[in-house]
Amino acid sequence: MALWINEDCISCGACEPECPNEAITQGESIYVIDPAKCTECVGAFDTSKCVDVCPVDGCIIPDPNHVESHEAGRTVPRGGEKSRADAAPRADPEPRTLKARRAVAAGLVALALAGPLLAGSFEVRLKLPIRPKLAVTGRERISIAPFIVASRTTDKKDAVRIQDFDLDAEIRRYLGKLLQKRTKMTLVTMPADVKLPTSNLKDLTENTDFWRGVGARTGADLILGGVVDFKVENKSGYRTEEYVSPIDRRTYYRQVLVESTGFTFDVSVLAVDGRTGAQLFLENFHDQKEKPKRAADEMAGLFENLFSLEGQLLGLFVVREREANRYVFN
Repeated sequence: MALWINEDCISCGACEPECPNEAITQGESIYVIDPAKCTECVGAFDTSKCVDVCPVDGCIIPDPNHVESHEAGRTVPRGGEKSRADAAPRADPEPRTLKARRAVAAGLVALALAGPLLAGSFEVRLKLPIRPKLAVTGRERISIAPFIVASRTTDKKDAVRIQDFDLDAEIRRYLGKLLQKRTKMTLVTMPADVKLPTSNLKDLTENTDFWRGVGARTGADLILGGVVDFKVENKSGYRTEEYVSPIDRRTYYRQVLVESTGFTFDVSVLAVDGRTGAQLFLENFHDQKEKPKRAADEMAGLFENLFSLEGQLLGLFVVREREANRYVFN
C-alpha cells in the first residue's frame, strides 16, 4: 500500500528528504505523496521513514485507494518499475530520526517565540466615517412639505392636554431646527397653502407633477415629506414577581398590577428632487419607549422618541462617525 498525507500537515518539510524514492513533494498548501513511487520503505527500512520523522501524529496514513503488490519482502510500485528501495538499508536510522524530530520541534518553538517580533500587532480605536444616504452636493436648498398623519395621536381618555397637538407641525418644526443646526443646508419656508393631494404614501410618492410644482414655488433643490405616527398607549397589566414571605422565609410568586405608559413613534421620510419631482429615497424610522404611568408625559415622550432617532435622521444628510476597533500589523 502507498501512504497519504492528510490535511493535518503543517508543511514542516521533515518528510521530504527522508523518502528513499523521492515520492514526497511540496503541494500548494501541504506536502503530497506520489502513490506510483511510494513503497512505504518496504525492503529498505523496517518502518516508513516519513511516518517516523513527522511531528504530527496521524498525519501520514495508508492510502486505501492505491494498493501495491509485494514481492520477496519488498514493494514493487504500480507499473512494474523497480524503486530506489532496492538500495541497501542504512545501518542505524534511529539516531537520524530522533535528530530530525528534535530539529522540527526546535524550529516550531523558535517560530512561536519569534512570531510577535516578526509580525507584531496592536489594537487601536478609530473613528470611521459613515457616508450619508443622500448626496446633497448640488442640493443645498431644502424645504419640508406637510406630513401625512397616519392615526390619531393618543387613545388615552385622560390626555386632555394633547388633544390640540399638531403632530405634522411638530415633526416639521423639529426637522427644520435639526437641519439648520447640524447641517450646512439652507432651509426654505414651505408656503402655508400647500396641501397634499392624497393621504396615500404610494400615490404621493408617484405624483411627480405635485412635487415639481412645489419645487418651482419654493425654489428648493430637495423636498422632504412622508408619513408620521405617534401613539400613546396604556401598557398597564398584571405581571408575575417573586415574593419572600417574612413568616416562613419561603419564596412565592404573585401577580401585581404594574402601571405604565408606552410611546411609539414611526416616521417614513420621503426625499424628492425639487426639479424633477423624482423620489430620491424613502426611509422608515421607529422608536418605542415605556415609562411609569405617573411619570408619563405625552410631549416629553414624543421628544424622547425624536432624540433617540436624531442620529439616524442626520445620517440621511451628513457624514457621521462611529468608533470601531481595528488591528494594526507591523
